[in-house]
Amino acid sequence: MFRNNNTGIVKRIAKSMRQKEKRLNVTATIMIILSVAVSFAMCLFMLAEERNYDLVKQNMPQINILQVSDDVIRKMSKDSAFSQVSVNSKIDSYTNKDYSVSILYMDRSYLNGKGKEIEGRMPEAANEILLDSYYAQRVNVKTGDTVPLKVSGKETQFTVTGLLRNVKKTGSDSRNYMVIVSKEFLNQSAKPIYNAGLYLPNGSQLREEEVQQKMEEVQQNYQLLKENFNLNNSVLMKGNSFQSRFSQTGVLLGLTIFIFIAAAIVIYSLFYISVSQKTRQYGQLRAIGTTKKQIKKLVRSVGVSFLKTGLPLGLVIGGIACYAMDPNGWYWLHTWIAALVVICLSAICILIAVSAPASKAAEITPIEAVRYSGYESANLKT
Repeated sequence: MFRNNNTGIVKRIAKSMRQKEKRLNVTATIMIILSVAVSFAMCLFMLAEERNYDLVKQNMPQINILQVSDDVIRKMSKDSAFSQVSVNSKIDSYTNKDYSVSILYMDRSYLNGKGKEIEGRMPEAANEILLDSYYAQRVNVKTGDTVPLKVSGKETQFTVTGLLRNVKKTGSDSRNYMVIVSKEFLNQSAKPIYNAGLYLPNGSQLREEEVQQKMEEVQQNYQLLKENFNLNNSVLMKGNSFQSRFSQTGVLLGLTIFIFIAAAIVIYSLFYISVSQKTRQYGQLRAIGTTKKQIKKLVRSVGVSFLKTGLPLGLVIGGIACYAMDPNGWYWLHTWIAALVVICLSAICILIAVSAPASKAAEITPIEAVRYSGYESANLKT
């Protein structure tokens, strides 16, 4: 059976339509770019927040102990039951107008567990300190400068060896500042009493019951008060963490779908109007032997061409926007996953948006085209 082969003609007509329909071209492309960029940036930002939390969580101890002596800390540091022991000790604190300052000793691992990173180096001498970066801005000092601090009612000059910043760059000024002194200063001031964080081997993979059992063993072996022990929140909240992520993923997916539906409605309206205005052209195509299937393909190819232009631009814009908001949480695996989800959703929504106008165009007959042409001619004569 004879079958017309005018695929090349259809492609040329589609290209011609794209070039002539400037309003449709620009508006549809902009809608695709905006929807893809917003959705992609939103996905990446939430994934970056999760990654930031995971990075901090990896540095958290599984067990916390209050009021531990220096002798016990030295013994624990040599105990093979712990992969690491981190310590901190509060020395003094004071309030000045609208902010407060806590003077503490913390080792590097404890600072990492608190979600802090150091720009500079840890203090070593008795007159050296680390400053909270927001506090450094408030008192207008930088690394290498000297700053006065009130310790035990006495003002003393200290040299700033580094600044403390949150691993999560999105943190804000809480006006509750930490100042970290050296171990040398702690030893000179008084007999130190520590709060300790115990890291267990493969601790992040242990269940809560296993960590609880280890905590009881430590309490008995070192004959410490039971009320001074507690599990870290990161262990206790493991079960809720999955629920929280599941809930966030659902909200994120819902918002993404809503954005694409809104874009699809706009694109559908544009294509529907375009098809209505081209009744005569589609009727003429049917008259020369173009099939319904080819008419549908013609309209869809126009929509796909907009997608090919808008999708890459939207992904680039969204990726740059997210990286600017939170570069520390950037992770290539998350980027590819988010890009794949956005690409699939955008393609589905755009194809659905143009399918109804494409079907309408395919149903136009040569007789309808003649009537439409006659109606236009009558209007022109009057």
